[in-house]
Amino acid sequence: MSAEGPVYYATAGGEANPVNASASDVADWVHINAAGSYNSKANVAGDRLRFEGTGSASASADWTNFAFSYTDGTNPITASGDASFRFYTGKGSTGTFTAPGAAGVTRTLEIYMGSWAAKEVQVTAARGGAEAAAAPFTAGGKAGRLAKYTFTYTGEEPLVVRFELTDDGYDTKWASLGFVGARILQPSGEPAAPGVVLKSADSFAKGSATTMTADFSAADVVDWVHLDSVPRYNSKARMGGARLRFEGAAGTGPNSGASAITDWSNVKLSYTNGAVTAAASGSSKLTAYTGLGSTGTFTAPSKAGVQRTLTIFAGSYAGANIDVTAAMGDAAVEVAPLRNGQKTTQLYRYIFQYTGTEAEEPLVVRFTLSDNSTDPGWANLGFYGASITSEEPVVSEPYIAFTTVSLTGQEAVTAPASGKTRRNVTAALFNEQGEKQEGGVLYSLKAPVAGVSVDGQGVLYVTSELAASGTVTVVATSAANPDTFAETQVEVVKNNALRDTPASPLEKDGWVLFYNEEFEGEGPDPRKWSGYYLRSWTTDELAQGHYLIDDGNLILTAPPDLAQWCSQDANQRVSGIQTFER
Repeated sequence: MSAEGPVYYATAGGEANPVNASASDVADWVHINAAGSYNSKANVAGDRLRFEGTGSASASADWTNFAFSYTDGTNPITASGDASFRFYTGKGSTGTFTAPGAAGVTRTLEIYMGSWAAKEVQVTAARGGAEAAAAPFTAGGKAGRLAKYTFTYTGEEPLVVRFELTDDGYDTKWASLGFVGARILQPSGEPAAPGVVLKSADSFAKGSATTMTADFSAADVVDWVHLDSVPRYNSKARMGGARLRFEGAAGTGPNSGASAITDWSNVKLSYTNGAVTAAASGSSKLTAYTGLGSTGTFTAPSKAGVQRTLTIFAGSYAGANIDVTAAMGDAAVEVAPLRNGQKTTQLYRYIFQYTGTEAEEPLVVRFTLSDNSTDPGWANLGFYGASITSEEPVVSEPYIAFTTVSLTGQEAVTAPASGKTRRNVTAALFNEQGEKQEGGVLYSLKAPVAGVSVDGQGVLYVTSELAASGTVTVVATSAANPDTFAETQVEVVKNNALRDTPASPLEKDGWVLFYNEEFEGEGPDPRKWSGYYLRSWTTDELAQGHYLIDDGNLILTAPPDLAQWCSQDANQRVSGIQTFER
């Protein structure tokens, strides 16, 4: 541990020393800008750079030679040349900075401070049981003066630097001790410590001039999800094994539920290889969850020793308080809650930087609407999507991704008391370029469950033989390479009250039977049925019904890629058949 300083500056005029807290070698910083709070960048795994002051405190902004600039703080988000600071008046006033360390890494702590009329300020630096005195500060008279102190230290032990106004002889009434801020410098190329940090948090109002765009097809994007409807999301799986996941849940209230939104257009996401929708260019679609206690959780996989960045795009209408937590295993990062006391919509972008542990624990970020008092009926929590970026080389290889709705929550599969329920759990094989390949996927259950089966086309059957509600895992495997596979969880719910409606009897008093269809052939009788829905309004291709015959039952289906039925009915997709003139 070594100390340099003080290097003196005037409070204004003469030599200035602007401070760029967003420089690439700045690992963490604080800017003391108002009473009882400071702006900060949490860019150090685990512990963060901290400040604590004591004495009669006031805020000011006239020490212009120390002007802080940054673009990723909290409280507020951005500052350019901000010269505000905090000072403490009276003999015995103190200011203490605690700077975390990292194993085997050499760091430099720079502290920007000053004083009005302090005859002497004692400065001490300590790590563990070792303590060293730095040169004291003096204002040199009844005037203001600034100084920079620099401390260099190596290893995990935190560095604690303490300033104390010990002699107020130049002005016993107004002598003070002031602090603009501090930053930790770490040479680029130093190994990152495992853990998670909040890199930035941005917010702005819906309809404002500010927009945010993200290209999920950029070369450094290794995985992403886009929430485009309820509860489906588009996704890109390029990492194999664990993927970036989202799970949302509506809370409680008179209008509780999930809904798709398209008018929060300040955020636009673009991509060219989704697993559900083929392409999106500047999409502003999102999913919103209404009701007290609504949640949204992103789970981002990690890789041992590799630093990645998780960027989340979210929003809220009238969310009086939204709690935000971020954790990797036992390590968590402090995140300020989101607050909006107005009946307006605020949009948010959170950026987390995290480095994988040996156990490769995922980063889990969770948003919870904990106060909806601004609008108890309609306060909500919305999510556009998220991406993971990394400077690591992305080794592209064939992969499998499920292309249908996640069958959990509101989309859970019901096991009836009689008969069966069938749902698609289809997946697709993608090549190294992310292009969808036809066929080549095998389906199975990870563990057998009575009453549940999946066929070769990715159709899941749940019958009355299911003993109890629970979760099953469907596995999709490449026919060419069993090491290429994907898994999805399916929630199955036993419902003993759900039964088949009895067939109408063929003979009824007062009725004459005109036609009876038992669907015993390969399809409906074309002399009685049209395989199209209102074909005169559109083309035969778009009006074509989709169905199958199963054990004497006609089952209508709607494929995930079903096209829009008619240009005059925007976004309406139809799969149906009709009787001729009946």
